[in-house]
Amino acid sequence: MTYPRESGPSPLVVLVDMEPEELPPRALRLKIPAAAPGPSGMPGADDMELFALIEVLLEKDLGAGAAIVGRLTGEGARVIVAYVDQDDDEIRRVVKSLGADFDRKIEYRLEDDPEGRAHAEILPDRREWRGIMDALVFEKLADAGDTLREPRRIDHLAYFADEAGCASFSSFVARAGFGIEEPEPEPDGRLRFYFHHQVAPDPATFSDLTAELARVAEELGGVYDGWETIVVAAKPRDRGRR
Repeated sequence: MTYPRESGPSPLVVLVDMEPEELPPRALRLKIPAAAPGPSGMPGADDMELFALIEVLLEKDLGAGAAIVGRLTGEGARVIVAYVDQDDDEIRRVVKSLGADFDRKIEYRLEDDPEGRAHAEILPDRREWRGIMDALVFEKLADAGDTLREPRRIDHLAYFADEAGCASFSSFVARAGFGIEEPEPEPDGRLRFYFHHQVAPDPATFSDLTAELARVAEELGGVYDGWETIVVAAKPRDRGRR
């Protein structure tokens, strides 16, 4: 999965294996500097080709037992996160050889990590995950000709294990100005709860809202399941604008 991560003055692009197979016990992070990053800190095309080549050679040197679980690109560098079973001396040799071959000062950190903390750190958090899910809806709306600037009814859905959690969440969203509907029972015993509001789905801020809804639902024993809306096609004067 690929997603953007806000980090300091410029964003990172994170590519992460969401469900890697059983990992070796040691985490290795390599930081490869870009020769010519752009104004935003993103490496250029030549750097990206070099990163790819370094990764191929790294996988070869580390052997079949190693696993690269993520890549973070931005801020003038590429960081590779891998899991290995080699000792310190062997990793030092591999990194030194790669740095000499490509004339780059490659920094690295190697640590015992049987719990997989290094992998967990690059998984999307609640806000990032909602950004990923919301972007899929925005993309479908835009593909249908929606400018995303017009207010319309947006329906949200959450599930709860019990009436108490659902009632508390219902009170929370009602106080926030949402219209609410009566919860409906699911075959598995959960309660399905719809609520809605009338807004323009602004991609710049909407995921802040959905992440907060997800947080509160989780604290009350529920799960926020996303949102849906109608397509509002561009008016004639808006066509061709974004």
